[in-house]
Formats: sequence, structure tokens, C-alpha cells
Amino acid sequence: MSTHRSADRSFETKSSGSRYRHMRPAPRAWLVLGTCCAVLSASAACSPAPQAGRSSSSPAVSGSPSAPPATLPGGWNAGGDLSTTRWGQMVGVLLQGGRVLVTGTSSDGRGVGNVDIYDPAGGWSVGPKLPNDRIGAVAAPLPGGRSLLAGGRPDFQGDCCPPGPLATAMTYNPSTGTWTKAPNMSVARAYATATPLPDGRVLIAGGYDAQIRPLASSQFFNPSSSTWTTGPTLTHGRFRQSAVLLKGGGVLVVGGADQENPDRLLSSAELFDPATARWLGAGTIGTPRAQFTLTALADGRALLAGGLGADGSTILRSTLLYDPAKNQWSQGPDLASARTSHAAGVLTDGRVLVSGGADQAGRLASCELFDPTTNSWSATGALTTPRSNHLAISLPKGHVLVAGGSGSRDALASSEL
Repeated sequence: MSTHRSADRSFETKSSGSRYRHMRPAPRAWLVLGTCCAVLSASAACSPAPQAGRSSSSPAVSGSPSAPPATLPGGWNAGGDLSTTRWGQMVGVLLQGGRVLVTGTSSDGRGVGNVDIYDPAGGWSVGPKLPNDRIGAVAAPLPGGRSLLAGGRPDFQGDCCPPGPLATAMTYNPSTGTWTKAPNMSVARAYATATPLPDGRVLIAGGYDAQIRPLASSQFFNPSSSTWTTGPTLTHGRFRQSAVLLKGGGVLVVGGADQENPDRLLSSAELFDPATARWLGAGTIGTPRAQFTLTALADGRALLAGGLGADGSTILRSTLLYDPAKNQWSQGPDLASARTSHAAGVLTDGRVLVSGGADQAGRLASCELFDPTTNSWSATGALTTPRSNHLAISLPKGHVLVAGGSGSRDALASSEL
């Protein structure tokens, strides 16, 4: 557990300087509009493809792994500690063999290039550092076991005038433990989404530019040729949105910040249709919200749960279900507890595990399970440590790994599964 004192002085919702501060607020509203964790896993539909690129000079750094998870009777097990406390803008990618790569923000919310690797057989160890510190990057698994990391912005100190976003990209090779430079994106962007497609490509969508204006552009990364190509234009420019790959191969994008007003949340959704390579309208979620979870279900639908209302103070327990066959949203069953800044992972039986988050009283340890066959929620074992703004990754053998986040008083380095 970290001994670093959390930077948040109070539990803020609607306060001076930001309408959307919530659980360890960032300096500016545009930093905290969306969900605060990335949940990425390798797509089973991806077929292996060769990789190309120039090897980074950054060497693999071996560290002393923390202890493997303790075996406890049911519930959550200790998963060991990351090398540093992390919360908020973490990036996580599932590697081959059930390992997980994690990078992103540190305990004070600053962008860092430090990397942690989780191995189910050996716990956490230090991975190769990124060539440059960054925050707001996106990552996705590639065929053959590698991972792509792209965009973001350099770290900065202060409450205003951040540096512009980055166009740089790189791939990680777990076999050699090295980062390899990839070609730059044609458009620099931060706080975009990265979604692995069934054909092995990665779709990068949205984000913001150097003037903090949401982008409507998208790009494809082809790992077999290590090249970028221009993708179709979104119907709305947006950043800090959520995106998931649906069972049918489409990519559902939801929410984010409005193109005309970065402080206004979008309630619209859109769907990338791989058959036509176009973005299509996908209805509206009704109440605009931030810091929700969006999860693809095994039956082809998507589940949106909880979040923070557009007023910056209302924490939601409502859920929505998107049906691509009807291209519409319907009301889902309410969560037992209203929560925001929580995380979600999918179990091998198709149920969705929602963990932690925050309500008006503070951080939550409670967890809930959504069963898509019955469209119902049920309670399950609570986390050992209340946390929000944490990372959740579904592991191949049915576990969900949660790591970092904000605890009741401190930023966290701990993990559990």
C-alpha cells in the first residue's frame, strides 16, 4: 500500500474551477470528463501478423516481482503492488499468457513513462520505461502478442496551458521486453479511443487537438505493414469518450465532450460499421454522463452502467443496454449502489463484474455482477480496499485484475483479483 497522501482535499463534485471534479480532481474540467480507466484485452478474432519497426534503445528493466496472489477463501485475493501508486489515466493491455502491461499516471496525477508488468505466475515487476512520459495515451493489443501505444500529451505542471497532444506511436514486444518506434499518426491527439478490430487493425478515434478542440477524425493502424491510414469521420467530434468492440465486429462509441463546448457532455452514440467503413448514428443515452463503464456483452449487446451526471454532482445508478440489431438503447436494471469512477470486467461465463467507484459518501469497496441472460444485478464479494479511478482487466482464466486507483486517503499501488 502506498503511503503517499492523496492530493484531493475533499470529495468534490460541483466546485470552483470544474463542473466535473470527482474523486481526486484533475486541474481542469477537460481532464475528467470521461471514464477513468482503460479496459483492453486481446481480441480472439485477431489473426497473427508480422510486425515491423525500428527497435527502441530503451532496454528491458527487470525488477524484483512482488509476491504472487495470496490464496484466500473466496472473494478478492491480494495481487501484490505496482512499482508506484497510480490512479486515473492508466493504460492497461492484456498480453499473451495472461500477463498485463500497465502505464500512465502516478499518485499526483502526472503522466509518467514507468511501466509495470503483471504475471499471474509471479506477480508484478518493472517493465521497460516509455521513451517519453505522457498522459492521455491509448493502447490496444496487436496480433502476434505485441501492443500499440499512441498519442497522449507530454506531462506538465500547472493548471493551465498544457502542451499539445502527441502524434508519436510505438509498439511493445513482450518477448524482448522492448518498445519499438512506429510511424507517427497523421493527426496528433490525446484522450482518444483505441479499439482492436477483428482483421487485426486498430481503430483510433476522436481525441482533442492542441487547442483542446474535440476531433472527429479517425485512423487505422495496420500492424502487418506498420502503417497508418485515414479512417472515416465521426458524426461528432469528441474526446474522453468510451468505445467497445461488439461481437458483430462494429465499434460502439459513446459520450465524450461536445465539439462546440468542451465542458458539455454528449449523450449521442455512433457505430463504426466495418462492412461500409462508415460511422452511423447509434441513438442517444438520454442523460449525458461521464465516468461510466461501457462493456461489450457476449450476446452482441453493450452495457453502460453508472457514472456522473452532466450537472457534475448527481451520481447515477441507472444502466442502459445497446442492441445493435435494433440500433437502439433501452433502460437496463439499476445498480444496487449509485457509483462513478468505477471499473468493469467480463468473466468467462459472460457476466460483468463492476467494482468499486465512488458515491457521495466516498470510495466504494462494493461490487456487483450483471447477468445478461437474466438482465439482472446481484451482489458479490467486496474489494479488500475501497477504490475509485482504478484499472480493471479481464484475465483468461476467469479472474478480473484491479489495480491502483484512489483509496479512502491515499493513491494506491495495490492490486487484487
